[in-house]
Amino acid sequence: MYILTLSLALTACVDKTSDTGENTDSNANTPLAEELWGEIDDLSGWNQMPNWEGVVASSTAHGSFVQIWLNDAAFDALSSGAAVPDGGIIVKESYNDAEGTDLNNYTVIKKITAYNPSAADWFWANFAVDGSINIAGTPDACTSCHSSSEDYLQFTNQN
Repeated sequence: MYILTLSLALTACVDKTSDTGENTDSNANTPLAEELWGEIDDLSGWNQMPNWEGVVASSTAHGSFVQIWLNDAAFDALSSGAAVPDGGIIVKESYNDAEGTDLNNYTVIKKITAYNPSAADWFWANFAVDGSINIAGTPDACTSCHSSSEDYLQFTNQN
């Protein structure tokens, strides 16, 4: 009986797909998340959108204070009103304080053509401050919240 219970528990952990069949298994997405962590190594040269410069107050699930960074591909597209192209990356740093001295985590999305067509081809990852992966892939919590926005981007709809 113990072996059957353990086997069922392990099977439930391995099959992590959303209702739409998208892969939400962080382990399967670990290589993409690790590559993404390497791509956001130095945010100091990245761009910020007007009205979202510096640490700003936020009323989202990402925390009370956030700072949003965009790579050139994402920034150029959003600045011109175009859709973010393949390779566009947006990083949201979550802070516990308004000064931006107490970093909580990083939430990162990257546009990857044909990765996830039902959610505008975004790959999501959330990293602890040390770079360890909290979640990666197409988490239902992310896609369900962002689905109400154009191209799944919440901050572009706010002033």
